[in-house]
Amino acid sequence: MYQDYQYFPLTVKENILMGRPDSTDPETEIEDATKLGGAYDFIQKLSLGFDTDLGMASSGYASMSCGEHEKELFKSIEETEKSVQLSGGQWQRLAISRTFMRNSQRTRLLCYDEPSASLDPKAEAETFERLRNLRGDKTIIFVTHRFGHLTKHADLILYVKEGSVIEQGTHKSLLAQGGEYAKMYELQSRAFAASHGHASQTPKRSRGAVVALLAVSVGSASYVAGSLYPPTTLQLINPPPAPPAPALGTEEAQIYVTALERKLQNLPLTKDLRQRQGWYESRPYQNYPEERRRHSLTSGTLRGPGKLAIPPLVFAKDDESEAIVITHVGRSLCGHDGIVHGGLLATLLDETLARNALLNLPAKVGVTANLSVNYRAPARADQFITIHTRLDKVSGRKVTVSGTVTSLETGEVLTEATALFVQPKYAHLLNVHGEVEKVLGTRNVTSQDVGPDGAKKQVKVPQEAAV
Repeated sequence: MYQDYQYFPLTVKENILMGRPDSTDPETEIEDATKLGGAYDFIQKLSLGFDTDLGMASSGYASMSCGEHEKELFKSIEETEKSVQLSGGQWQRLAISRTFMRNSQRTRLLCYDEPSASLDPKAEAETFERLRNLRGDKTIIFVTHRFGHLTKHADLILYVKEGSVIEQGTHKSLLAQGGEYAKMYELQSRAFAASHGHASQTPKRSRGAVVALLAVSVGSASYVAGSLYPPTTLQLINPPPAPPAPALGTEEAQIYVTALERKLQNLPLTKDLRQRQGWYESRPYQNYPEERRRHSLTSGTLRGPGKLAIPPLVFAKDDESEAIVITHVGRSLCGHDGIVHGGLLATLLDETLARNALLNLPAKVGVTANLSVNYRAPARADQFITIHTRLDKVSGRKVTVSGTVTSLETGEVLTEATALFVQPKYAHLLNVHGEVEKVLGTRNVTSQDVGPDGAKKQVKVPQEAAV
């Protein structure tokens, strides 16, 4: 995002959509982007909301070469007498929202040149905080003349003067040096204090000092962001710190969970599995009683942003001989920082293998007699993984199953496991007929409905995913 961002004489909605014209769910993604960019509130006050026409002249729009798709997408663009003139700060919020709209799982680098030049200090702090919470393990570069809230959280500060880097380090280390950065920070701090709370003027760009901030994190998918390319060895050995997950009940948490569920539903693998004949779809624990869920490790204790944010999505064969589970492992499930704890992977394997095994036992009740796990590669946190389970052998009250954990984006096998499950002799006394199937989600207890035309309806976001 440049300091001199583009002004498009379109509607508010179309201005945001310029960030990603090929969005598959524009209405939801535009609303999420404007909430993150700080533009949602003022848009709601406009008479036509997202359909409000913005008539400010564009600097360069007319020279853009649009293909037929873009022409059809945006229709004809004409400035009308009913257009609304926004303030500089409002336009900047729209520009920031457009970058959130542009952000995706494959985005690795975000660059901002004076993104808060037209924002007051409060809006600036709120915007920077959202960027920090949602950056995940992306690299963010900021160029700014403002010192304080943002610079305090930067992993690396490059102090540039007359085109040369004269100082570098963290906020704390540069203050301790007492050099140019410390002097500029002190000047701005005194000026801000003297203004008695009034927004200070943003220094105009000159040939003088500029601070470039390199903020690197190996963490949660921005939190609305998600999966990345395979990490480098350096990232695995010594990853920089990541921001905390959004707190339950916050707007950021709701946006994160909703966006993650939407990504799950739109994964190519999800769409492919839905077309397979002889397979059905379910969401385990969707009907689990709340009084039990709160004491359950995977459906209760570990549920939430940064952990197991959404319930797993299961595709299983009708004969229960095989299943593929898609789930997301968050940034807060690590042993070594940035790497999912091996014990957590073993727990997920135990549960998914158990599902395959229990549904093949006579009483649908069993215990883990043996679980053998082989770790093949580090599992990076904050990504979608698949757990593919297969029924190997059924012998009375004993069932042997095997499975693999695979990175959905790279296809790399992360973990392999085999397990033996045994039905206790007293199982027939437990009187759990139908309860196990209800919890695990079977062919008869599924998260799908069939529409009037016989087609399967999209799986809805389960209630437990709401925060």
